[in-house]
Amino acid sequence: MNQTTRTGWPVSAPDWIDRPDLHARLDLITNHRLALVIAAAGYGKTAALCAWGRLVPRTCYLAVSVTTSPRQVLDRIAAGIGEHLPEAARKLGEFDTARGEAAAAELVGEVVTGDLTVVLDDLSRAGPSLRTLIEELIWRGPDGLHLVLSSRGRLPISGTALRGRGEPLELQASDLRFGEAELNRLVARRIPAPEAEQRGASVAALREATGGWPAPVLLALRDLGAPITTGAILSTLGSPVLRYTRTEAIPDDARVRDLLRRCAVLPRFQGGLMRRLGLPVSDELLDELATAGLLDREPESWFAPIPLVTAAIQEQGVPSAAERAHALAVAVGWFATRDRPADALDCARRLGDSALLADLLARSGPTMLERGSATEVARACAQLGTVYRNPRIEVIEAWARIRSGEPLAAARGLEAAIAGSRSPEPALVAQLAAVYNLLGEPNRILQACEPIDLTAPGAMAVAAWKAIAHWYRNEPEQGRAAMRAAQRTGRTGEDPASIGLSALAAGLFALLAGDRAEADWWQVRAQQQLAETDDLLVHYAVAGSGAARALANGQHERAVQEFTTIIHSFGDDTVIGAQARCHRGDALLAQGKLAEAAADFDAALTIHRAAGSRAVVDALFGLGEVRRLRGQFILSRVAYTEAAQVAEQAGNLLMWRIARSGLARVVFGDDPELARALVSDVDEAGLWSAQYGAWNTAAWIELHNGHTERALDMARAVLGSTGLVDQRADLAEALEICALCAADQAERLSGLSEAVDIWRSAGYELRAAMAEMAIARLSAGSSSGLDTATERLRAFGMPAAAEEAAGLLRQVLVPGHLSLRVRVLGGLRVLRGAKPVGPDEWRSKKARDLFAILITRRGQPTAREQLMAALWPDEDPGRCANRLSAALSIIRAVLDPRRELPQDHFLVADKYSVALRSVRVDVEEFLANANSALDRHRGHRDARTELLSAEARYTGDFLEENPYADWAVGLREMAKSVYLEVVSALAAIGTAERDLDMAIRFRLKVLERDAYDESAHLGLVEALDSAGRFGEARRKYQIYVGRLAELGLSPRPYPGRAARGIPAQPMSGDRRSELTS
Repeated sequence: MNQTTRTGWPVSAPDWIDRPDLHARLDLITNHRLALVIAAAGYGKTAALCAWGRLVPRTCYLAVSVTTSPRQVLDRIAAGIGEHLPEAARKLGEFDTARGEAAAAELVGEVVTGDLTVVLDDLSRAGPSLRTLIEELIWRGPDGLHLVLSSRGRLPISGTALRGRGEPLELQASDLRFGEAELNRLVARRIPAPEAEQRGASVAALREATGGWPAPVLLALRDLGAPITTGAILSTLGSPVLRYTRTEAIPDDARVRDLLRRCAVLPRFQGGLMRRLGLPVSDELLDELATAGLLDREPESWFAPIPLVTAAIQEQGVPSAAERAHALAVAVGWFATRDRPADALDCARRLGDSALLADLLARSGPTMLERGSATEVARACAQLGTVYRNPRIEVIEAWARIRSGEPLAAARGLEAAIAGSRSPEPALVAQLAAVYNLLGEPNRILQACEPIDLTAPGAMAVAAWKAIAHWYRNEPEQGRAAMRAAQRTGRTGEDPASIGLSALAAGLFALLAGDRAEADWWQVRAQQQLAETDDLLVHYAVAGSGAARALANGQHERAVQEFTTIIHSFGDDTVIGAQARCHRGDALLAQGKLAEAAADFDAALTIHRAAGSRAVVDALFGLGEVRRLRGQFILSRVAYTEAAQVAEQAGNLLMWRIARSGLARVVFGDDPELARALVSDVDEAGLWSAQYGAWNTAAWIELHNGHTERALDMARAVLGSTGLVDQRADLAEALEICALCAADQAERLSGLSEAVDIWRSAGYELRAAMAEMAIARLSAGSSSGLDTATERLRAFGMPAAAEEAAGLLRQVLVPGHLSLRVRVLGGLRVLRGAKPVGPDEWRSKKARDLFAILITRRGQPTAREQLMAALWPDEDPGRCANRLSAALSIIRAVLDPRRELPQDHFLVADKYSVALRSVRVDVEEFLANANSALDRHRGHRDARTELLSAEARYTGDFLEENPYADWAVGLREMAKSVYLEVVSALAAIGTAERDLDMAIRFRLKVLERDAYDESAHLGLVEALDSAGRFGEARRKYQIYVGRLAELGLSPRPYPGRAARGIPAQPMSGDRRSELTS
């Protein structure tokens, strides 16, 4: 910026960008008498101050040089006020500077009124007289004078003067660096949108190599090819980036350059460490270098080298091998005595001392993993040769791989270690079994444990894992045998992890036997062992079990909190975090929070798939449940089916049967025989705690098929089971079945009321609302009670379509529920009364497709030629006329099987066209309801109830089973667009009424349908932030940043600033651009 405009402001660089966050910080200048901007060359001090100052009234700028005099400063002030205070400007212009700096400052104080901002850039060059004038202006200047002093290093002004009239505003290099959003915007200019992957890699490289240092970033973007890599920035000899950093940014001071060269071998350091290494540096010097941006400042007086500075300084020479080894050896001890094991490990790894590395890993590996250093631990383990590897190192490496999101790599590493030993180590086998448990692989657990003698010393954990695997496989006798072996082994003395794991397994089998007191005792014993072990996987297994007990006891909020703690402790992007998300989703689902539960299951599904984990079955089952309750039967069926397939492959017969039970509920409407077949083997499985849900499903299907006695026997078997201790949900559902099997109305209502009490006491508000709906339908009272029950149920997000699944509400029909209806939201279903038309009645897929095409025409006549072209695109229309007539006949038979109505009641056809009429179609009802509600909302009238009703009608996208049919696209996109408008309006209402749960729920629903909706992302972040859920808000903001990066767009700043006292940006970037242009 060496050119200057007529008003004194430098000309903007063409590659500069608007920086609203930084401008918001600079806006605070007008609240201070003095502002200091200190950073090394290239941090964009001048560019930022000029971009900001041009938009601030009565602001003037002066670039300082060694020849700048007080006269020039006075002239610049005069120019800045000339338009508003011409007389004052004249006096300043006529002032004789020979009278001294104090007199000049006094005159400024006398004649300048109102606000005036003076920017003095590069003050490190100022001469003595100018420095004196500045000090005098600080002391004697008017209250409205705001001095902005910019410098590359320590200001040549006394500390007393700098703080003479209030604490100054200080901006350092860290305030001037480009943030993630700004790097994305800059890279987007350089790399075209289709190359989004290259964009992301380039942003990461720029961040890693430069830390966001503006000038090097712009030079790299100008001179390096795409994608930009860290190596290209730091390793290109003589590159413009390194040359600029070395010659312009790093001071020409031998002491500073030696410090930067010597500290480069360390991950971080303190002044004391550098003095221990023989460098006479002061803490003040380190602080100055960090302020200028030549070192990174970290908490507790730690500093870290900046890769770019290191690469630039080392072009002139690197420390000798002896210097490097000495520095690293001293640093290992320094870090170890200051409880920084990860830094000690890093130095030992750089030193190449394998013995020291192995010792540090064995002693401090778990601590480092707990503190988030999994990648570093895994890298150090991989560096060790065979001679230094032992079971402890193998286990720690496995934990590190799991923490790093590589559970399959952990399993392969343990398998290799076991295969390479003469006799399998029980400790390694137990860890391998733990990894397989995490991956949802009971069969592999049993295979891994097979070679181990369960009665041998040290085999207690192996026996416990084997028992747990049998529990998953629905093999209680084999499981109890393994438990007896574990307890016999325990008498010889075992480590706390093995004892805790054995207690966990014993608790599972105590529950199976129906002994709640014993189960609780074992759970307490397992928890007690956690304080004495550092075993990562046992920690998770026991902690997760405790949270699961809270869930089973109906303490859903506590379960959510405990699983949230697990997610934060183990990482929300790890397989452990994904499992905890599944269980948290279960707790949210129990509370009726369908959107939040779906978000957890979706996130867990993504993580499990990426990791190749068969524990994905839990996420799939959870999604199946959410979709079933939302009436999205096609998507629900897909999720249940895959869950059952994966569970069967893994040998998880428990989840296999549970998933088939869920699938049976969904398919019952279309295929009752298939539903009955899916639960036909519940008798063979036996009645135990994990199977109660399957027994209840089988009972519902028997009841729906008219087999009341069989349904009653099954429900009574569940009620009479000794194992029904913590399964209040299954108990309540069995009571519902028994109630509906009763012939007496009073007995029915009494049984359902008892079920409501149990549901509510167990925290299942949605299920309680469903039971209340059934009571309202059975009662002979007024319709107001039914309306209230309906409204309450719909508020949970459960539409009428969901009632078609096997269960309570299907058995209790709505009065007048016998007309012909067509459902196309979520998939095509024709219902005559409560009974869906089965696949055998359609006889032809083309007839079904023709019916769907006619629905998309919304009652408008469609030419026969157009219909034939859509159905048989590659055939001669002359040959298709008879096929079309046959398809129309099938449709008439489906809609009116008894031929009670005129032929043209539903289908109006002549020799030219065909139209559908007199059919209730859910998408039309949704659109009418939604548009009416939105009209009220746009008119600022209360539309909450109508909007909720419309939202509940949308049970899925239009004809989800025909995603590639061109003829379905128009209506699908229209309905989806209207739905998104409805849920956005509901989210806005929640925000306006400070109903944050409502705002969060509906923002999540928007993102389920459109993952790139910016307003939904930001609204969700703001709602979470306002609710005090700061960690979730930050994570959701990072997801939003990633989504926009995929599109090559720059994110907006983090919302919710004002709520936490962070200054809001006073002017938008668009507005600034407008003013600048």
